[in-house]
Amino acid sequence: MPIPTAQRVVTWEDGQQVEVNQIRCLVCGATDLLKRDFRKRHEKHEPVIGQASPGDGRMFVGRQLTQED
Repeated sequence: MPIPTAQRVVTWEDGQQVEVNQIRCLVCGATDLLKRDFRKRHEKHEPVIGQASPGDGRMFVGRQLTQED
């Protein structure tokens, strides 16, 4: 669920203008939080050549929950 948070007009040297809208996605924010927490929990785990690290191949996928969930 994107939430508009800011809007700005950028003017280039040749006079062209572009409107840029910043949004905050709550699902992306939750996913970022999980990734940050995961990295923090595993920051002392030194990668070993030829061995998988806890974060290798790991993906975080989020979805917005509904009232029924």
